[in-house]
Amino acid sequence: MGEIGVCNLSIARPVAFDAYADNRDTGAFILRDRGSNATIAAGMIDFALRRATNIHNQIQTVDKTARMRLMRHRPSVLWFTGLPAAGKSTIANLVDAALNARGVHSVMLDGDNVRHGLNRDLGFTEADRVENIRRVGEVAKLMADAGLIVLCSFISPFRAER
Repeated sequence: MGEIGVCNLSIARPVAFDAYADNRDTGAFILRDRGSNATIAAGMIDFALRRATNIHNQIQTVDKTARMRLMRHRPSVLWFTGLPAAGKSTIANLVDAALNARGVHSVMLDGDNVRHGLNRDLGFTEADRVENIRRVGEVAKLMADAGLIVLCSFISPFRAER
């Protein structure tokens, strides 16, 4: 109560606004609880996140079906989750080796290995854990689109991300 913080706010639909410095009426907001209608927070907008508006899906000549024919197997994502040291990576590694022995194109994404590169800027706060899984999911999707079987071994603590 009464604390001040800085945050990035992301919403599902576009909303018209101004920076608070430019217009106090359209540069301020109140967050309310849907159930009780109680005020949860109030804020002032400094600036919009600078996201490009000219990004579109690129139509690709080689589609998933063509890649599946080339690879001679159906691409997929297998997600291994569980507590730390439960054996997720061990099992995923064994599955990867078995697929490789059969000539199946696969790749393993492991939580620790991904945090050495792609996600090295993330810590272990709840928000960072959510972002970690979001990024891995996007990478896994791209790899599956390329025709691979993707084995993901991650502690996935939040049901929404799983």
